[in-house]
Amino acid sequence: MLRKRCRICKMFLTSKYLNPIKHLVFKRIFGSEKNKDILTHFLNDILERPCPVKELIFLK
Repeated sequence: MLRKRCRICKMFLTSKYLNPIKHLVFKRIFGSEKNKDILTHFLNDILERPCPVKELIFLK
């Protein structure tokens, strides 16, 4: 399941029709408690830090 989500994140970043970084779609996909796990995987994928992101807190 983890690898599948990583591929989905990469697909969103490289899509020629929709770039969610520049659209409200990004907030819709990654900006809710419901999709917290997807955001965590996405951040770990693009940041490539030695210690991965384990917990997120949304500020309103």
